[in-house]
Amino acid sequence: MARASPETAVAWRPRPAAHHSILVPRIPLNRSYFDASSLAFFRDRTLRARGTLGTSGFTARTLWPADFRLGPAAPPTRPVAADLPPGDALRVRMREVPRGGADAPFAAETLWQRPGASADWTGLPVLAFLCNGAQGDDDEAHAGHFAIATGRIDAHGDIGDWLVNNYYSLDIESEKGILAAPVPLDNYQGDLNAGQSWYRPTHVLVAVLDRTRAADLVQSALLRLFQQFWRHQLVYDHPRDNCTSMSVDVLRALGLPVPARGPTAVAGAFLHLPIDALRRRSLAAARTSYDYATADLTRLLPAVATEDVFAALCACTTGAASPEGRLAQWLRTDLRAIALLRIPQLPSSRVFGDAAVVDLAGYRARVPRDPAQHQIVPVPPRPFPEALRDNDLLPRCRGPRHSPSGPGAPGRGARRDRGDPAPRLSEAREASAERRTDARGGRRPGPVGRVAARERGGRQRSVANTRGSHRGRRSAHRRARKVGRHATGSALQCGAGRPTPDRASAARALRRLRHRHGKPAAVRTRRACTSPTYSNSR
Repeated sequence: MARASPETAVAWRPRPAAHHSILVPRIPLNRSYFDASSLAFFRDRTLRARGTLGTSGFTARTLWPADFRLGPAAPPTRPVAADLPPGDALRVRMREVPRGGADAPFAAETLWQRPGASADWTGLPVLAFLCNGAQGDDDEAHAGHFAIATGRIDAHGDIGDWLVNNYYSLDIESEKGILAAPVPLDNYQGDLNAGQSWYRPTHVLVAVLDRTRAADLVQSALLRLFQQFWRHQLVYDHPRDNCTSMSVDVLRALGLPVPARGPTAVAGAFLHLPIDALRRRSLAAARTSYDYATADLTRLLPAVATEDVFAALCACTTGAASPEGRLAQWLRTDLRAIALLRIPQLPSSRVFGDAAVVDLAGYRARVPRDPAQHQIVPVPPRPFPEALRDNDLLPRCRGPRHSPSGPGAPGRGARRDRGDPAPRLSEAREASAERRTDARGGRRPGPVGRVAARERGGRQRSVANTRGSHRGRRSAHRRARKVGRHATGSALQCGAGRPTPDRASAARALRRLRHRHGKPAAVRTRRACTSPTYSNSR
């Protein structure tokens, strides 16, 4: 594999009649590709290219403009509006150009800089948050895409080597050949088939740091999450476990208090569920709509997540009280500046995209009311081979889903049918919804608990509520869930010097709680996976 480094970037000016002969072929499912407008855009630019060097020459797979850069000097300072909350002010800035800047020039600006800090950013580490906009020819892609990147500011300002952590569904064949993996930014944005910049605009929120520890902490946690994602311990689910929710959950677990917007309409979604099921003649489709309406918007929509991450960064720099989380504490001392990049859509045969939607009402407004007019790209499934499933993976639940603790419980979702695992970082409270009541009035575990029992040699360890008032049992459950949330949130921080809590330590803590309050709690512990990084007790 040959690639052009920033120092050896090639000047590519192919002839119009022969430019297709040096590009990788278009994937059959990809409905648009490089054309004459692309050639006109790149004609007078220096490009950074990745591809294959063969006997017939160089075949390009990735094309990235070398003038899309940040640094080494700080870009012009342009703060957001001070009379608006940080998230709202960033929304105004990201939408000040029509269509989210899809056909606007590349732009870089400094939103905030620490007073007295040097404007020379050469070699400084960065923690970046990419918000890709809406596609113009796909009614399933108006929400955009979200990813976290890490890297350093190059001496020439090149950003192509930043590492982007791209979470994408593994169980379908992507029509563009998108790779769910950590990839360089020029590959993530400029791959001729899968590159985000070929079909929508992008905004990049960049935290420029003085030290690498915050970026290292986030990157190591994302890589550990990829291990569970690739082995299908964590299954991609659009309403609940998507690219945005996985990234936001990691930030929250590491100690950055990203605000939560909450769901769109819990009560309305609950009342509308049977009507929607009858109208669509599909309970599964109605459940999916319910899941979207009851999901936290910060974990659901990339644009909202970007706004809330910016609000969290501003709170780290301007808050009077010292933050509690480790990541927030490091950002408070290490954050030098916050920059914003606007990357336009690269011209091709695809229509221009737009800014990502910020609520479900905006999504519905962009989708035609007539289902026959919906633009949807059908893609074939790609089921995970059973032969590759590890023995310690949680099994798929093929029966009815667990009953949630309420109409808007976070556990409500299609992923429950697939037996999704414990490493959902911000949802440890769902452990209480995984218990079911037997005919004797006690508690017995569901499929997850039975797997844990088999791992212990077939001995079932569950404590029944046989005495004590209802109020005492409820408070014991609440204390047990607190212990579970602490164990889950700390699992990712083992790379930062904290020990990883295991089953035994969590069980001892629960026994001390029961002994202290004199009432046995209906709790059980289980091991989510064998990986020491993600050992989790609930």
